[in-house]
Amino acid sequence: MNKKIIIYILVTCAVAFIGSWIVRFYIDVTTPDFLNEMVEDHKNDKEIMAKIGGYKNYKYSYNENDLKKDTLPFSMTIYGNRGQVDYNGYAIKKNDDWMIRHLKDTIQTVD
Repeated sequence: MNKKIIIYILVTCAVAFIGSWIVRFYIDVTTPDFLNEMVEDHKNDKEIMAKIGGYKNYKYSYNENDLKKDTLPFSMTIYGNRGQVDYNGYAIKKNDDWMIRHLKDTIQTVD
């Protein structure tokens, strides 16, 4: 009986791991590249990282239906230990690549 439980737990964990990997892969493939590039650029911006206390996490949002159009409104927040940077803007599709055309940022810090 104990072997069956252990096998059941191992199989369940393996299925959960594979499922989470597939979901993460799908999210990475379907997310416009410019959003991930924005995060990486800000991780390397020492001035912004100093203001918000380094990089902690991020979130973004956009309407998936807008991916079919040529204009994509979006918002993104990059969190640090002492603050966050909020972005609102839109990107325009040009030759299947998204280019940011408007971007407004707000830095909020807790001191």
